[in-house]
Amino acid sequence: MLEIEGLARPESIELIAGRLPGLSPELADRVAEALGDLPLALDQAVGLLRDTGVPVTDYLALLHSQAGRVLGHRPGRDRMVAASWTVAFDRLAVNPAALLLLSLAAWLAPEPIPLTLFTQHPERLPDPLPGVVSDPLAVAAVTGLVQRRGLAQVTPQTIRLHRVPAALLRDRDTMQRGAGTGLADTASVLAAVVPDQPSEVAAWPSWRLLLPHVFAVVGHGSDMPDEESAEDITYLLVRAGAYLCSQGQWRAALPLWERVHRRHLSRGGADDPATLEAARIVAQALGALGE
Repeated sequence: MLEIEGLARPESIELIAGRLPGLSPELADRVAEALGDLPLALDQAVGLLRDTGVPVTDYLALLHSQAGRVLGHRPGRDRMVAASWTVAFDRLAVNPAALLLLSLAAWLAPEPIPLTLFTQHPERLPDPLPGVVSDPLAVAAVTGLVQRRGLAQVTPQTIRLHRVPAALLRDRDTMQRGAGTGLADTASVLAAVVPDQPSEVAAWPSWRLLLPHVFAVVGHGSDMPDEESAEDITYLLVRAGAYLCSQGQWRAALPLWERVHRRHLSRGGADDPATLEAARIVAQALGALGE
């Protein structure tokens, strides 16, 4: 199930009609019915309809057409909701930078993502994003577009995706750009912005903000497809593990360092200095936990 709680039908109709003046109650009811009265899906659909001017009857036809093509979702409400996001992503594809920005953000946590994560190192981003993120006005245009379409929550400093469209975007990104490509791009950008001295007090505010996103990326990246991507994941594991150790959070740090140890063991063997250092920290964490 993509979402659980739906609105009562009168509430759905009020939400739709309040944002689409002039829409008949009958058409508002058809949109609400198609999307199972789910607030997130309704908000996204209304944003698309209002921003693009697509007639509601055309939108409903697109929705039913896409529902017949959506795979991997059970029939009924979940399939229609997935179809609504598919329609929204298809319509956003006329702005490749906006769709790609959302696709990269989908690999991060469903928490506020600092826009500086994308703007600080444009050289690590895939085309056409480098030219866009180097221009504050272009960034504002892209984030404003996804906000109007109901695809993300945006502030002047952050962007945040709900976990439902994020999951669908990851599937779409994998199908269109290849397995591991989106995650590799996101890991590269994140590795460039995390503070490289995590034990320093001045770095802690940044780590508190970025740690959920590091956890999301290393969670997705348990089996990276190529060596370069695996290096970024290992770097994130080491830096996050060091930060957690500096906070005395040994329980949270232990699985990160165990992954680092396994990684170095498979590459360099038991006597490799990197393997030995990771083993030392794993032992330190186990000792701190009384294990």
